[in-house]
Amino acid sequence: MTVESKTVAGSRILVVDDEESIRFTFRNFLEEDGHKAVTAASYEEGMAFLREAEFDLVYVDIILEGKSGIDLLRDSREHAPNTDFIVITGAPSVETAAN
Repeated sequence: MTVESKTVAGSRILVVDDEESIRFTFRNFLEEDGHKAVTAASYEEGMAFLREAEFDLVYVDIILEGKSGIDLLRDSREHAPNTDFIVITGAPSVETAAN
């Protein structure tokens, strides 16, 4: 069974990760596929983008400095109720899965 993505070429995608190399890599791959990618380095920067613009999809790291990617998901529902989120992590553990 395949899962179809709602994102099509030209989708607006926000990537929120505190690691610059991850943001750079995501942006490059997404733009190569024809998407409009915007990156943010923190919860605060990600929320600012979500308040200002509409995105089709957000990739967010679960571990951010200060607040978490889960906080961003919860707090963004008022500003971006129709935006899909994919929560990612480079540090899989029981603790991050339990959030």
